[in-house]
Amino acid sequence: MSIDKVFYGKNYLKSELRNIVDVIKYLKPANGGYLVCDKCNEYYQLQPGESPDDFMDRCECGGNLTYYENIDWLLIGQNREEHFDNTN
Repeated sequence: MSIDKVFYGKNYLKSELRNIVDVIKYLKPANGGYLVCDKCNEYYQLQPGESPDDFMDRCECGGNLTYYENIDWLLIGQNREEHFDNTN
């Protein structure tokens, strides 16, 4: 018999495991992530139920698609470029 069962009991451990799973689900991004082209920087937000494996590895422009959970880095760069384009 494991030491955990002796001190905590089986039901306690199941409860703790459920709590951990709930926390992981909460931390998981709400969206399915993004596919981003390394050539044209266009991106596609995956819809619920979609997987990166459902798509080709190539963009229409010929660039490679890469999966990212978060694209804040890309959006910040695009906003900066738009700002400079509007001021010139």
